[in-house]
Amino acid sequence: MKHTILHLDIDAFLAAIEQVQNPRLRGRPVVVGTGVVCSASYEARRYGIQAGTALSKARKLCPRLVILRGHYPTYKRFADRIFDICRDFTPRVEQISIDEAFLDLSGFHLLYGHPLSTAERLKRTIKKETNLNVTIGIGANRLIARMASHFAKPNGVAFISAGQEATFIRDMPLEELQGIGFKRAEFFGRLNLQTIGELRNIPLEEMQEAFGSDGILLYERCRGVDSFLVKERLIPKSISRETAFEENTMDLGYIEGMLYYLTERAARKMRSLNLAAKTVSVKIQYSDYELAAMSRSLNFPSSLDIEFYELALNLLYKLYTRRVSLRLVGVALSNFSSDTDGQNDLFPLAPVRALYGAGEAQNGQVGNRLRLSNLYRAIDKVRDRFGYSAITVGKSLSLLNRLKQDEYGFLLRTPSLTQ
Repeated sequence: MKHTILHLDIDAFLAAIEQVQNPRLRGRPVVVGTGVVCSASYEARRYGIQAGTALSKARKLCPRLVILRGHYPTYKRFADRIFDICRDFTPRVEQISIDEAFLDLSGFHLLYGHPLSTAERLKRTIKKETNLNVTIGIGANRLIARMASHFAKPNGVAFISAGQEATFIRDMPLEELQGIGFKRAEFFGRLNLQTIGELRNIPLEEMQEAFGSDGILLYERCRGVDSFLVKERLIPKSISRETAFEENTMDLGYIEGMLYYLTERAARKMRSLNLAAKTVSVKIQYSDYELAAMSRSLNFPSSLDIEFYELALNLLYKLYTRRVSLRLVGVALSNFSSDTDGQNDLFPLAPVRALYGAGEAQNGQVGNRLRLSNLYRAIDKVRDRFGYSAITVGKSLSLLNRLKQDEYGFLLRTPSLTQ
């Protein structure tokens, strides 16, 4: 069966939304971010500004640059609307980040006609509904569709006919191939391999010996082969939240408070999907940009903030080993299972510390996991009705005198936009 895969990417997503909402910003160089650029309009990119550029450098590159802090809930509403439109075309939509997704149109040609006309119709519908531009790549598999959309940016459509995959990617730089990071590109560069086509000169056995199972994938990908299917993620692979600090810090109380806030944000999202998680991951980045990350698993799935936080805090202590300030901290929950009405919270548990209000430090215990589960769900309901900032709990209280809040919570420097 022939597959028809679309990769859709929203152009200059955050900056474009700001321009849509404020017509005075249209045609002007705009970036979203604090400290570093999270998103840059195409007008700003002409000056060499891109995601990750320090704002101090961006101002020098473009003195008339418009810098905005951004507002995540607004961005999410736009993204949700766009991917709802995609689901009107096909139920097989796999959203892989807040601004991009794969669509499987296999078998829909009898309904919609040629994939190119379908892509153009989809683009027009999104433009009409949101006034945002998207770029679409079309191919026989996910790999080619994604590389085609990158090739067509901005606001374009690229269609790669079946059988032309290897030719299409042959002369592209190795760095364009999924699975080739900086270190691997450097390794292949020492072998005088610069393009994807040149990588095909290495036999499968040597690729496998050098990179294990990744070597097999690279051997296939450099030939335009990708066997991964588009799967609608009813259950996400992970739910993560991270942020850079307003200023690099060594204040452990501040870092712990931020870690707690990020953990409870991730846990609340997880509970809204009726999930429980078993694995907690923590990531930190030092002021010199060195990254460190670690994961650990609970003995059984949970949906309780406190259990995730205690494990995350333990990971933080293991990771933060240098006498260097931190610029970023993040947490992720994964290894999900279904949590129907808190059933995963009924397993017995040794007493844990209470982190809430006046009850804190009184015996340092909570009666049982069911009571904790009911507490978290009650807090969720209050926040759903009155806004996230209606209740501030636990070590998040330490952020009150440091960060501003709106109804959606603390205004973070670089809020996570991951799924």
